[in-house]
Amino acid sequence: MIRIALVALAFAASSASANDLARDLAPTGSLRATYISTNPVQASVDPATKEVRGPAATIAAELAKRAGVPVTITGAQGVQGVIDSVKNGTADLGFVAFDPVRAEQVDFSQNYALAQNTYIVA
Repeated sequence: MIRIALVALAFAASSASANDLARDLAPTGSLRATYISTNPVQASVDPATKEVRGPAATIAAELAKRAGVPVTITGAQGVQGVIDSVKNGTADLGFVAFDPVRAEQVDFSQNYALAQNTYIVA
């Protein structure tokens, strides 16, 4: 199975050393994370600075900091784009919501956010 994390902070908070964490989480020496580019709840690109901001970017940056490696976060086209980026090795970490069907091919961590949506109909 591939690893796609919603939150790997619990993993990062373990007693593993930074070297172990870097080797496990970022085998290329840089943590490469991906998120759904059209999902502003995960992350978005600041139009002025071109910096990726949002929970996915913050989590990826913190994991990289704890591992002592640089981080790159990029958007992917939809859920399958995120999953494919981890499967094909262009990303080490991906952000997608839990789904039982996806769990057949993805190892999920604990949730990193609880989305409470409300729909109002006239």
